[in-house]
Amino acid sequence: MSLDEFIEKVCQRPLPTNPMARVRTLAKELAEGAVENVWPASIYLFRGAISDELTATYLKRRWDNHYPSLNLLISNGYCSADGQALNVNKAAFDLLEEVEQANIFISYKRSASSAFALLVLAKLKEAGLEPFLDMAL
Repeated sequence: MSLDEFIEKVCQRPLPTNPMARVRTLAKELAEGAVENVWPASIYLFRGAISDELTATYLKRRWDNHYPSLNLLISNGYCSADGQALNVNKAAFDLLEEVEQANIFISYKRSASSAFALLVLAKLKEAGLEPFLDMAL
């Protein structure tokens, strides 16, 4: 996956406003970028700042350079730093395994037809969202 494709993908998701949710989002996206081979799991630092060109471009375009402090990533166990690199830890990769709660509920009238509800469900899933459609009640 190219950097542009990755940024386009993650920009489909809104950035949270809650400060700790922003830390989790950054950690998750750093891990996701490493898994997608956009950048390595060890990101180069220079004087405590990210100097890796790919990651710096991501931070500028996705976060407009207003991303959470790297110290918050470290203190929450998502990353570690050895002076020359910011290492994405297992805790950040574990975030990729979490299933996000559905925030879209599809309501429909069964007597009319469930076909349209199923079409909406399929299209939302294609867009990378996790809608919920109750077919049993």
